[in-house]
Amino acid sequence: MLGSVVQVHLSLPRNNYHKCYSKLTFTKKNKYIAVGIITVVLDIILMTILISLSVNAIVASTISFYIAVLINYYLQSVFTFETVLSTISLTRYLTVLLLNYFITTLLVYIFIQFLLNPIIGKLLSIPLVVIISYYLSTHWIYKK
Repeated sequence: MLGSVVQVHLSLPRNNYHKCYSKLTFTKKNKYIAVGIITVVLDIILMTILISLSVNAIVASTISFYIAVLINYYLQSVFTFETVLSTISLTRYLTVLLLNYFITTLLVYIFIQFLLNPIIGKLLSIPLVVIISYYLSTHWIYKK
């Protein structure tokens, strides 16, 4: 009898740990952020490789950006939001991408107009764009 009590007692923390771990690690928000980080890193690595192969920096940046965008769309669709790829969701995704571009460019422009560092405008746009993108992804792009 003592053995079964100890066995039950020892299995409870493991089960609780597993439940807490899965809730903390695999929430939709965490998946969204992880995919974003992965695609940003991929974008930078690909751009670096292309530049090292003597590709013009602007061309390299453009190519790596578009590849990262497509991979991000695929991973967000399949992994984060667990949906089927469709032209509707891709069109919505690209619309949000344009909105994010506009917001980022506007903030950079405002900082330039006030003779401030445009990099700060760009950095300030990142959390705003992430929040807007996540909200629109959840409620519009991948709405079930």
